[in-house]
Amino acid sequence: MVLTKDIFEQTLRDAIKKREMPYYNKYAFHFRWADDDTGAERDFQSFKSMMDTCGFPNPDEWVIPLNSPIPEWEIVTKLAKIIGKVGDADGRSIIVIHYAGHGVPSSSSGELLFTNSRGKTIKAAAIIALLENSLPKDMPVDILLIFDCCGNFLARTLTPDSRLIEIITAGNKRDSIAFESTRNTSLTFELFMEVRSRARKSHLFVEVVDIVSEIRRTSPVKTPHHTSLLGIGSIRLPLGSNSAAMSNAIMGRIYPPLARYAATFSIHTSHTYDAKELEQLSSWIVNPEGDCKLTLEYVKETSSTLFIFEAPYTAFLRIQGLPGVTLLAEHEPSYPRVQQHIQPTPDHIVGTENM
Repeated sequence: MVLTKDIFEQTLRDAIKKREMPYYNKYAFHFRWADDDTGAERDFQSFKSMMDTCGFPNPDEWVIPLNSPIPEWEIVTKLAKIIGKVGDADGRSIIVIHYAGHGVPSSSSGELLFTNSRGKTIKAAAIIALLENSLPKDMPVDILLIFDCCGNFLARTLTPDSRLIEIITAGNKRDSIAFESTRNTSLTFELFMEVRSRARKSHLFVEVVDIVSEIRRTSPVKTPHHTSLLGIGSIRLPLGSNSAAMSNAIMGRIYPPLARYAATFSIHTSHTYDAKELEQLSSWIVNPEGDCKLTLEYVKETSSTLFIFEAPYTAFLRIQGLPGVTLLAEHEPSYPRVQQHIQPTPDHIVGTENM
């Protein structure tokens, strides 16, 4: 699927600009198995400290009993109660849900299952279905899911929405030492360390995708995976005792993303750009109104147009999952170079092939 011209240009704006959503109500929830052997209790302490740094009240904690008859039903019920509180609250809310423990893919469907030593399971999809389907579309709430377990959540086509649902998972089975029950290799601990680092530097907000980008760049064993299910952009967690009404726009100018890690990605649009339109687009890219900068690497045209960009990895994560957006590589930023206005010369044209 390719994007129309208007949607393509809006996608570029979404990639380079932080979402400005203050939160007036904050809810956090953690669950783990009673017979856990992965260090999940330590991960809960890291999660609790991270939530405290972000100004959340103490998270609700559920240690799943060994004799729980239907743990999946119980957790859905507990989350439904939190959703009920959100429905009664005034102003925008944020919910952060955290799991630590074992995760395995289902043998039949490959979906992520949370499991214990006795073979009991909770389907991650059951939690996500509750959050996607039970919330009214006009409910002002964003949701962050942190699944600190072995396994990736399968990428899905992103659905634009006024709400955000983001998922961070710890990695996959190939990350052999990333899932040892030691605190210093825990995804939760890495997230907490990154959040605490920003708070100590007097940042008042931190963007979820910026944290993921920095951990992917710096961690030798952790490659957290990020997926968005609803909305475009990323949640901005408040740090310290800031006011919910404080202007995010001001802080965005003071503290842009670190931009130490980059992505090269393509965006495919159904519109064929003429020379004047390419000149206008290139001029806008040189002076964008946002916190991230794009570099237009290449253009290929037939009856549609394929653009290749380099940008901070944060910018790519904000729009990944949208139709027509494809990651080509993640890497250290390229050396600075002069931005050129790209014209539709023969070097950029691919004969009469269809894109």
